Amino acid sequence: MSLDLTLQLSIGDSITGATALATATGLQDAAPYDIVVQSTPVSVGSGNVPIGGAVSKTVNLPPGLEAGWHRITFTSTYYTGDPALKTLWFRIDSIGTLLEISSADPGLARTGFDPNATSQIALAALIAGLGFLLISRRSRTRWSF
Repeated sequence: MSLDLTLQLSIGDSITGATALATATGLQDAAPYDIVVQSTPVSVGSGNVPIGGAVSKTVNLPPGLEAGWHRITFTSTYYTGDPALKTLWFRIDSIGTLLEISSADPGLARTGFDPNATSQIALAALIAGLGFLLISRRSRTRWSF
């Protein structure tokens, strides 16, 4: 089972007339598949998986996409019955130039959440807490009669 989704252009290229390629194997025979571009949902490719469970479909990106982040998503069903889902995010400027491509949701990346920084803060708080506990115990021990 594999699923891949790629834009057939490079950073700095115009998205006018651009295509995307979806390839998948291990899909359920005759299962429906759909390829959708969003910010406003537009289906750019759909059909049923042929016998053998493999799809290779080139689709055109829709014209008139506004500046900002968009995503293209392939959905279907694997032969196991599990959902087959792949999403690729891309950002364009006001004249339709490709600025970025991301396999991760850029909305989550921009929340400011950094798991490494959070872990470091938690570790520092734990060490500080243990230090205060030791100091507190020593203070009580020294002044006990």
